[in-house]
Amino acid sequence: MEIPKLTNEQVAVLKVDGNTGHVLNINNKVFWKDSNDEVYLVFEDIIAAKRYIDELQQVSNEIEFTIYGSNSAVIEFIPAVKWRS
Repeated sequence: MEIPKLTNEQVAVLKVDGNTGHVLNINNKVFWKDSNDEVYLVFEDIIAAKRYIDELQQVSNEIEFTIYGSNSAVIEFIPAVKWRS
């Protein structure tokens, strides 16, 4: 599960089921190590990534998100809506 190569502005988003801690594939299904599923969604910038996250949170309040930058560092962790205080 390597973070994809990104340009300066691009970001990658990894999704996790907040109930179980399982990594989700790009189709929001549990990722299995022996599968060829993709787990990172790549966006042209953080604005597009956050727009996607906002939309998905309207459908599922139990998914957590980690946004990675072009240097593979974590830019932001966004907890599941269900557990925000």
